[in-house]
Amino acid sequence: MLLVAGSLFSVMASSDLEASVPQGLRLTTYFEKQVKGCYNYNQTLGICFDLRKSSMKLLKTTGEKIVFYMELGPNMFYYQVVDQGFIG
Repeated sequence: MLLVAGSLFSVMASSDLEASVPQGLRLTTYFEKQVKGCYNYNQTLGICFDLRKSSMKLLKTTGEKIVFYMELGPNMFYYQVVDQGFIG
Protein backbone atom coordinates (compact mmCIF):
# COMPACT_ATOMS: atom_id res chain seq x y z
CA MET A 1 0.00 0.00 0.00
CA LEU A 2 2.73 2.49 0.92
CA LEU A 3 4.77 1.70 -2.18
CA VAL A 4 1.76 2.24 -4.45
CA ALA A 5 0.84 5.51 -2.71
CA GLY A 6 4.42 6.77 -2.86
CA SER A 7 4.67 5.89 -6.54
CA LEU A 8 1.37 7.62 -7.32
CA PHE A 9 2.38 10.81 -5.55
CA SER A 10 5.81 10.74 -7.22
CA VAL A 11 4.24 10.51 -10.67
CA MET A 12 1.84 13.34 -9.87
CA ALA A 13 4.66 15.53 -8.58
CA SER A 14 6.79 14.84 -11.67
CA SER A 15 4.02 15.83 -14.07
CA ASP A 16 3.31 18.96 -12.04
CA LEU A 17 6.92 20.12 -12.25
CA GLU A 18 6.68 20.00 -16.02
CA ALA A 19 3.63 22.29 -15.95
CA SER A 20 5.70 24.93 -14.07
CA VAL A 21 2.76 25.82 -11.81
CA PRO A 22 3.52 26.39 -8.10
CA GLN A 23 2.27 22.99 -6.99
CA GLY A 24 3.66 19.66 -6.02
CA LEU A 25 4.47 17.04 -3.49
CA ARG A 26 6.38 17.64 -0.27
CA LEU A 27 7.32 14.55 1.73
CA THR A 28 8.31 15.01 5.36
CA THR A 29 8.78 11.27 5.96
CA TYR A 30 9.43 8.55 3.40
CA PHE A 31 10.22 5.20 4.99
CA GLU A 32 8.99 1.66 4.42
CA LYS A 33 6.74 1.91 7.50
CA GLN A 34 5.50 5.48 6.98
CA VAL A 35 4.98 7.98 4.17
CA LYS A 36 3.94 11.45 5.30
CA GLY A 37 3.61 14.75 3.49
CA CYS A 38 1.34 17.06 1.50
CA TYR A 39 0.37 17.45 -2.12
CA ASN A 40 -0.65 20.96 -3.19
CA TYR A 41 -2.42 21.40 -6.49
CA ASN A 42 -2.76 25.15 -6.05
CA GLN A 43 -3.18 27.65 -3.21
CA THR A 44 -6.70 26.49 -2.35
CA LEU A 45 -6.62 22.79 -3.25
CA GLY A 46 -4.32 20.37 -1.47
CA ILE A 47 -4.23 17.30 0.73
CA CYS A 48 -1.94 16.08 3.50
CA PHE A 49 -1.45 12.41 4.28
CA ASP A 50 0.10 10.08 6.83
CA LEU A 51 0.22 6.49 5.54
CA ARG A 52 1.43 3.65 7.75
CA LYS A 53 1.21 -0.12 7.57
CA SER A 54 -1.88 -0.30 9.80
CA SER A 55 -3.34 3.21 9.52
CA MET A 56 -4.05 6.01 7.09
CA LYS A 57 -4.94 9.67 7.62
CA LEU A 58 -5.94 12.18 4.92
CA LEU A 59 -6.38 15.84 5.87
CA LYS A 60 -7.18 19.08 4.12
CA THR A 61 -4.24 21.47 4.17
CA THR A 62 -6.22 23.41 6.79
CA GLY A 63 -5.87 20.41 9.12
CA GLU A 64 -9.48 19.22 8.84
CA LYS A 65 -9.65 15.41 8.86
CA ILE A 66 -11.16 13.87 5.70
CA VAL A 67 -10.46 10.14 6.15
CA PHE A 68 -8.94 8.13 8.98
CA TYR A 69 -8.40 4.36 8.97
CA MET A 70 -6.81 2.24 11.70
CA GLU A 71 -6.54 -1.50 12.25
CA LEU A 72 -7.75 -2.39 15.76
CA GLY A 73 -6.69 -6.01 15.83
CA PRO A 74 -7.29 -9.28 14.02
CA ASN A 75 -10.15 -8.73 11.54
CA MET A 76 -11.19 -5.39 13.12
CA PHE A 77 -10.76 -1.82 11.94
CA TYR A 78 -11.97 1.72 12.58
CA TYR A 79 -12.81 3.94 9.61
CA GLN A 80 -13.83 7.60 9.84
CA VAL A 81 -15.02 9.68 6.88
CA VAL A 82 -15.28 13.39 7.79
CA ASP A 83 -17.20 13.12 11.08
CA GLN A 84 -18.81 9.66 10.74
CA GLY A 85 -16.98 6.73 12.35
CA PHE A 86 -17.44 3.02 11.60
CA ILE A 87 -16.08 -0.10 13.28
CA GLY A 88 -15.87 -3.29 11.26
